[in-house]
Amino acid sequence: MIQLSVSGAHGLDIDEKSGLAYVACDGGAVITVDLGKRRELGKVEILPNPDVAWLNVKRGLLYCANSKPGVVQVIDVKKMRIVEEVLTEEGCHTITFHQEAQILHASSPRAAG
Repeated sequence: MIQLSVSGAHGLDIDEKSGLAYVACDGGAVITVDLGKRRELGKVEILPNPDVAWLNVKRGLLYCANSKPGVVQVIDVKKMRIVEEVLTEEGCHTITFHQEAQILHASSPRAAG
């Protein structure tokens, strides 16, 4: 087990090449974890209660969806800072990322209904 400084580990993606994990926590932060050394390397504040996280390995970006207020926060994982916020809609908590095509998909609850 790896102890984290922020509660509620929720979304997770791993850069297998570097051995780093990016953990989106309900407590309102993304934490970078060195899996080999089993320790926390850094963190950036995000909105609390994220739903899912996807890593864009090619661009060094982590996409964190949050259904309330309905936004995807884009984090530069090298600088550990938010570089963009993309509005979706409240309730939109499911995103997927296609590494080859470099396309982020967000599922809109209103469009599905």
